[in-house]
Amino acid sequence: LHFQRAAHKHPDRPFLRFEGRSIGYGEANAIVNRYASVLSARGVERGGVVGIMMKNRPETLFVILAAVKLGAAAGLLNHNQRGEVLAHSLGLLDATVLVVGAECVDGLATLTDQPDSLPAEELEREAADADDADPAVCREITGRETAFLIFTSGTTGYPKASVMSHMRWSKGMVGLGSLGVRLRGDDTLYCCLPLYHNNAVTVALGAVLNGGAC
Repeated sequence: LHFQRAAHKHPDRPFLRFEGRSIGYGEANAIVNRYASVLSARGVERGGVVGIMMKNRPETLFVILAAVKLGAAAGLLNHNQRGEVLAHSLGLLDATVLVVGAECVDGLATLTDQPDSLPAEELEREAADADDADPAVCREITGRETAFLIFTSGTTGYPKASVMSHMRWSKGMVGLGSLGVRLRGDDTLYCCLPLYHNNAVTVALGAVLNGGAC
């Protein structure tokens, strides 16, 4: 909802810059809504999970925000995982839909049992003509509901999926965004972390949304 409000408040302000491409808040919101329409048609509902195995690029962020807008948890998989470790993580997510980027299919190839997956490129194609209206459920989501499932590093055993609620995300957004990073609307934050990292989505993205920055 924070992203949606920011998009309606300043639709023409840059939201994302990537490899020379600039995407405004309004344009990004419409793309995210189209992604959400496709995910919803594939069975993603409030309280569900969307598994995401993609490297850093705009489409990854769009899938994350689309899942969150639907009231589902964005299950952010470490795309460096392989074999038994990856299988363990996928089992913990039990995702309704698993979105996999073409750059990450080599990881799936290490699994004994191949999971059903939605190629990110197919999602993008289907979203091209999908409904771009804000999902009605977005305004009904409460702070206690899960926004992200973020995996630990697994240094003491198999990775665990830590739960990041909308409330924790909001607190980080306001606390770290307002008191720590303190971005302004004309600022640009460079995110050097992979998007499956907690600090990337809670601190970096949170600070950007709090300040209406890029």
